[in-house]
Formats: sequence, structure tokens, C-alpha cells
Amino acid sequence: MPDNQPRMNTMIKKIAAIVCLSLPLLGTAATDKPEGKAANAAASAPKAKAPAARKPAAPQTPQAPTRTSKEEQARMQSRGALMGACQKKAADQQLSGVERKRFLGNCMNGK
Repeated sequence: MPDNQPRMNTMIKKIAAIVCLSLPLLGTAATDKPEGKAANAAASAPKAKAPAARKPAAPQTPQAPTRTSKEEQARMQSRGALMGACQKKAADQQLSGVERKRFLGNCMNGK
């Protein structure tokens, strides 16, 4: 029997440590949860919502004129052409990775 005494002491210490560490978790898990079948039924029952008060629509303020679709298309086409030219230059210089990203960024910004 005396041979088992040190093992029992370490086992009891481990169990006590586990219990002490798990108590705070049990306290948080128990809060905000209804108990029993009646609570489960109440939780799953549809809840009636009060109708929300509607706010009156805000008056429309005039905004700055936006680009027309033709202007936008032209801008996008020129940007695409610039991107293609920059990519071709990067390929000619055999750039890759970070150097390629830096080069393309500078090229697109006109640097």
C-alpha cells in the first residue's frame, strides 16, 4: 500500500487543479441560458416584434455631376492600355515578385 501513496497524491493534485481551472468556465456557461424543456420551447417560439417607427425620408441634396459613361469608358480604356504597356516593360526586363510590383506601381503613376 505505501507504494501507491505518491501516485495518489499527484493524481489528487492534478484533479484539484483541473477542477479549480474549470470552475470559472462553468460559471460563464451557466449564465444566460434558460433551464428545462419549457425554457427550450420558449426560446424556439417565434417572437413578435414591435413595428419600428419609420423615419421620414431625407430630402435629396444635389450632388456634383458624375462622369458620363463615355468618359468613364475612355478613362478605363486608357488605364487598361497603360497597364498593358507597363506589364510588357516589366516582362521585357524579366522582373518578378516585389520588384515587379514596385515597377508596375511606379509605371502606373507615371514615375
